[in-house]
Amino acid sequence: MVMMIVVFMSTFIVYTYKRDMLEYECQQLDGNLTYSLLASAVVNTEVYAESGNPVIADSIEPDSGDSAFFRAYMRFIDCFRCNMSSGGDMSSESASGMCRDIKIVYYKIYNYIVDEEGFRIVECGISDGQAYTLRHAQNKHVKVQANGGIVDIEETSVCAEITFNIEGIGEYSFTRLIAVTG
Repeated sequence: MVMMIVVFMSTFIVYTYKRDMLEYECQQLDGNLTYSLLASAVVNTEVYAESGNPVIADSIEPDSGDSAFFRAYMRFIDCFRCNMSSGGDMSSESASGMCRDIKIVYYKIYNYIVDEEGFRIVECGISDGQAYTLRHAQNKHVKVQANGGIVDIEETSVCAEITFNIEGIGEYSFTRLIAVTG
């Protein structure tokens, strides 16, 4: 009877420890994603001074070919790798090693531009290695699934999704959206 209680307690302690480590690792991943997005959200101050619109672009007409977009994306990648203390393969080097094979699914910038006719949103992003620009209709709200719900884009924002494998569970993902205020 005593042996059974010892085995049960040992199993419970190991399970609790692994659960806590997984929760800690997921919080670290979420934080690293958020910090990297914040680092990449550098507004073009010249365009902001001229138009009053805080955009992450070379001009008031954003495009995924802009050097500002490319710099923001590269800053995001560099900061994420640095925050993860990982090499080029984006694999976690955490103590427990529960989260592995981290992949960036997409990176997007939603430039919110206000003019005489209202507002418009220009989405510049990289998904599956392909850059794209999507100009949404004038005065049309854009909704994004991020931060655990549906978010309405109301100002210039950066967004990214990562996926990773959790040891013994399978694939999981985080999507974060950070607003940039002027």
